[in-house]
Order: sequence, then C-alpha cells, then structure tokens
Amino acid sequence: MKNLLASLVAVSAVAGSLTGCAGRPLFQPPPVEAIVLLEAPLPASIAVYIPPDIADKSTHFSYRYHTLWFPEGKLIERTALRAFSQYFATVALRQQMPQADRAVKIRGYSVLNPLIGSYYVDVIAECFTSEGELLEAFKASHVENAAYFAYTPIFEYTYLKAFQKLGSQLAGSEKCAGTLRSSAAQSN
Repeated sequence: MKNLLASLVAVSAVAGSLTGCAGRPLFQPPPVEAIVLLEAPLPASIAVYIPPDIADKSTHFSYRYHTLWFPEGKLIERTALRAFSQYFATVALRQQMPQADRAVKIRGYSVLNPLIGSYYVDVIAECFTSEGELLEAFKASHVENAAYFAYTPIFEYTYLKAFQKLGSQLAGSEKCAGTLRSSAAQSN
C-alpha cells in the first residue's frame, strides 16, 4: 500500500511539473530576415510553371508511431510566388499568365529528419524564354531546425528561404534576366 501511495505521489508531482509547459507555445518561428535588393525588382513578368506531380504532392513523414501529412505542392506554390515577387515586377502561375517575358519551371523536395531535428529543402528552377527555349537551370537548398515532429511554420519558412535564394540566382543571371535588364534600361 505504501508503494502504491508513493507511486501516486510521484506521478502527481511529474504531472504537476508538466502543466507549467502547457501555457508555452511549442514553436517560435525565427524572424523573417529582410532581403536587401541592390535595385528595384526587374520590370519583367515571370510565369511560374509547377508540374502536376509537384503541384498535387502531399507529403507523408513517419517516425515511430507518428505520421504527418501535409500538402507540400500548395506550400511550394505559395512560397515560390512570394519569393519571386521580391525580384520581378509581375509573378503569376503559368495558367493565369500564358504570355510572360520568362517562364520558370520549379520543383521542390523536402526531408524531415526527426532524430537530428532538421528539415531539409531542395528547390530547382529552369528558366525558359517566352518561346520555350531553355536558358539556364538553378538549384538552391536551405536547412532549418525542426525540433518537433509536427507540421509547423518552419516548413513554410524553409521553403521561402530556399526560393529566395533561387529568386536571387534568377534575377542575377545574365542568361535568364540579363536581356530583360538591358531591354528595360533601353526603354527608359
């Protein structure tokens, strides 16, 4: 009986210490860093094409007895449009803007490693002329700490950082954006 009473006291002490954790948020996203552009966004239109296998992708992660599903394709679309709009004047999906200065085909892949607590993202972009000629391909990656095995804002933040790196590469490319920069300078 004494052992049972001692066990109950120990369990209630542990439970009491855990209730203090309930009020704290589980995830504190890192602050989004401002991107300093050397000049205004390029006065160009970019049509973003996402292949159907990527656009419709739902990702499933499993770890021990937990599973996690989330619509990764929608996440890729949202973060790519947001990141590219920091570098180009007009950015839209290819379906919404069939005629654009450049078409950019994107792909995104991610891995969640719960043992290390990291979320890895790789993004790939191929830049095409409005006639469909491939100009150049780009790749960027980003890794963030993902301390919890749950869908958190860190997934979106990691994709956004990777696509910002990709947008910087696209805007700085002589093949992809150089002719757009020179034609904009001639029109001024």
